[in-house]
Parts: sequence; C-alpha cells; structure tokens
Amino acid sequence: VMKVELIELQPKLAEKNVEVEKMMVIVNAETEKTNVEKEAVAVEEAAASATAQKAAEQKAEVEGDLAEAMPALNDALGALEVLTQKDIGEIKAMGSPPGPVKMVLHAVCIMKGIKPGRVKDANGNMVEDWWTPSKKMVGESDFLRSLQTYDRDNISPA
Repeated sequence: VMKVELIELQPKLAEKNVEVEKMMVIVNAETEKTNVEKEAVAVEEAAASATAQKAAEQKAEVEGDLAEAMPALNDALGALEVLTQKDIGEIKAMGSPPGPVKMVLHAVCIMKGIKPGRVKDANGNMVEDWWTPSKKMVGESDFLRSLQTYDRDNISPA
C-alpha cells in the first residue's frame, strides 16, 4: 500500500524538485544582487565615515581656534565700549602715532575696505602708507559709531 502511494507520489515529487530548483536559481540570483549592493553600500559607508571623521576633525580645530579668538574679541569689544570721542580726538592729533596705534588703525582700514596711500620711503622706494587714510577715517564724524556697529560676523576673508 505504501509502495503504491510512493509510486503515485513520484511525479509530484519530481515536479516539486523542479520547482525547488527554479526557486533556488532565483534565490541565488537575488543573493548575488544583494551581495553586490551590500558591497556598494559598504564602500559608500566607508567614504561617508571618512568624510564624517574629517568634518569632526575640522570642527574640533575650528572650535579650538574660536576658543582662542573669543577672549581677544571680548577684550576688544570691552575696550571699544570705553573708547570716547576724546580718545578719537587724541588719535587725530598725533603726528606720528606709536606702532600699536598704527597697527590697529591699519587693521581697521583693511576691515572697512580702505586702501592705503603710496609714499616714498627714506630710500626713495614706493611703499604703502596706511597712516594717511587712517587719519582721514578717524576724522569721519561717525567713526566711533561705525566701529561699535561694525558687522563683525561677516568680515571678508580678504
């Protein structure tokens, strides 16, 4: 009885084997596709990870630079708050100011986009002169206010 049933089931078994073989071909093809995509994703993930690492390093560097610069900015803002028109008048009256005064006014000229003049030095060579445009800039009636309201968050990198 069992033998007869087994013989009767043989064609169905063969048919199921063919179906399983077809399914295995499909599964193997899909597995290959998945592996290729998995490799591509791994490459992209490695690139993204490297980019994220680089960005983190740059962020740390910039935050370090900012931490170093902020005290100087805060000191400068504090000094600007106590600067008066009388102080500006003293600067205007200087014929030949001390080096630090010249350096600060040189920087302010650059920040405001004011170009230097050209003069001959002791050797007769043409050199940049920042004092003449600095005196003119300091002489402007709104000079102090222009420093206090300067847009320090959008300074040109040049």
